[in-house]
Amino acid sequence: MDHRVMTGGIVMTLAQLTYFIEIAKTKNFTEAASNLYISQSNISYAIHALEDELDALLFVRRPNKRIELTMYGETLYPYIAEGIRLIEEGKNRVSSMKSPLHGSVRLAFFHSIVFSAVPALMSYFREDNPGNEIEFQTMVFHNWTDFRQLLLDGKCDLVLSAGNLGNGCESVQVAEHHIFLIVPADHPYAERDSVSLRELRDVRLIQIDANSNMDMRIKEMAKEEGVSLDIKYEMDWTAQQLAVMSGRGLALSCDVTLDGRFLRMVQADHPLAVMPLYLSWASKWKMSGAALYVRDYYLQLAQKKGGELVF
Repeated sequence: MDHRVMTGGIVMTLAQLTYFIEIAKTKNFTEAASNLYISQSNISYAIHALEDELDALLFVRRPNKRIELTMYGETLYPYIAEGIRLIEEGKNRVSSMKSPLHGSVRLAFFHSIVFSAVPALMSYFREDNPGNEIEFQTMVFHNWTDFRQLLLDGKCDLVLSAGNLGNGCESVQVAEHHIFLIVPADHPYAERDSVSLRELRDVRLIQIDANSNMDMRIKEMAKEEGVSLDIKYEMDWTAQQLAVMSGRGLALSCDVTLDGRFLRMVQADHPLAVMPLYLSWASKWKMSGAALYVRDYYLQLAQKKGGELVF
């Protein structure tokens, strides 16, 4: 393939530039041709063509068959040497980008797992893949989001959520995370190890997103226990925590970061107080090498841990 470089109306091939550098180093056409595994006639023809294109003599031939750069050649040499170095650097960069350990992966999830499951999963990945250059572009959502549509629209590569998205997406459970009761720091339940759902019959619960996976799990737990819960919904996690701090109620949530001066978390005592955590991706999109690598890593990690990934 004839890789041509054009500058200022002058056309030079990459081969010509490579030959020029090798001759300048060896100061001998025969040796340069041997090093580049081409015939001397080919390398001589290429250099003569380059000199014609530049309308300048680049080498002077001495009687002892040694070759020296002319003042034009001396001037040209550092530019060509740097150009070839940059071309090689670019080629290596492109090659590394095609590696599954290079690139970016867009990962979407709810705020509820941003301080629990996500850091732990990231830590597993970094420990098992030292030296990789994968960059995670995290997309954190505080309110209900149609993760399925995000994947189908190609706006993210992978989703961590409590639900199996289905309908054009593939989802595999990779972990579990507990449900906790959030209470004010001075609440009687604050020093407890756990609280049953029956103890929440006369308590207002401040929840987020009616009909979310969390909301449906809480209602399922209540139905199994035969209790009726008083639930009020807030817009996001911040509003939920502020409502608990102000004494308007308690909240059932996943493991989140709280200000320990004002809030505490107590384990919800119920067999269903554990939410599945699914890794999902769109079936129709061809994933990047990096996204495929990350997906397969977490699927293998979940299989290896055998249900031990609980946050």
